[in-house]
Amino acid sequence: MISSYAIFIGRYLRLNSVDFFSQWHHLATTVQTIPVKFIVVLTVVQFLLIELFFLGHPVNRDSSPAIEK
Repeated sequence: MISSYAIFIGRYLRLNSVDFFSQWHHLATTVQTIPVKFIVVLTVVQFLLIELFFLGHPVNRDSSPAIEK
């Protein structure tokens, strides 16, 4: 959820990390806008992508040939 909010701040509010030091008074008033719908939707999309790409593919641990004695 934090990354979704950070994406909103950077993409739609057009604020960068430099603004934290140079325009902190403007940053404090602008960041108070919280778009709950955008954050929830983007969080679900990120979770689904993580599930699809990382958790959806099982790791084959038996790929090495077995050595018989």
